[in-house]
Amino acid sequence: MNFETMRDVLQRAENFHRDLSAYFERRGTHEKQEKIKMLLDYLARHQSNLAQAVKAFSEHGQPQVLNTWLQYTTPELPRECAISAQMTFDEVIDIALAFDDSLLDLYRTVLREADIPAVREVAESLLAMESEERRRRTRSIEELQDM
Repeated sequence: MNFETMRDVLQRAENFHRDLSAYFERRGTHEKQEKIKMLLDYLARHQSNLAQAVKAFSEHGQPQVLNTWLQYTTPELPRECAISAQMTFDEVIDIALAFDDSLLDLYRTVLREADIPAVREVAESLLAMESEERRRRTRSIEELQDM
């Protein structure tokens, strides 16, 4: 079993979004296909915005919630992203969705394992935010794909 505070969970999620943003940005600078470059630029901005949103939960959260210890087997967030120059638009999208799934699993685990209602509320809010952002991003990507 792993132990971490809700603050640790939020920090991990924020760092995950920041790392993804930086990766998509770096990868976009080397992309030759214009449509994939636009997708990577969009994904970088999107991940940066999500990092800021998660950071707001940490900065404005109740100390008793943020300092709550959680005991559960934490889903590991992927550490590496392998977007190659030969990948198609759809393959890049599949990778981005897989990263989304990792965060959704993390928040679902916290929601399932947390005993304190206030911690559950934060997990529910994060899960709702990530789910809505995924839907919004999917619509935006579909529009980009139709270009």
